[in-house]
Amino acid sequence: MASAKKVRIRKSRSKKVVEVPVEIDVKAQAANDKPEVAPIVKADPKPQTDAGAARSAGIQQFILAGRPTREQFRAVFGPRGHLMTWVEREEAGCDAAHFQKFLASGKTAIPEPKAKK
Repeated sequence: MASAKKVRIRKSRSKKVVEVPVEIDVKAQAANDKPEVAPIVKADPKPQTDAGAARSAGIQQFILAGRPTREQFRAVFGPRGHLMTWVEREEAGCDAAHFQKFLASGKTAIPEPKAKK
């Protein structure tokens, strides 16, 4: 079954419009009634800054250490342990991979200062 539809076609630059009959195949049109899905466009990743890279590395070290609390940092590194960076903690003798071992053993990475007599 085909039905006729009139389509307006512009003949020239003038404003005259001529109507031309066009036949439409209804069955073919019904078969193509699938909704068009727009392709997924991923946004370009923003370039990572030095600060962002450093923060990312610190978070990875934190996860590797087992997500310790402030009290656990203080137990291993002393009263300023939670304020130290991972580089400072490594220099003190305990990296993120061995943090849980230090915590379980009860040792401190930074020796306690000796009391003055």
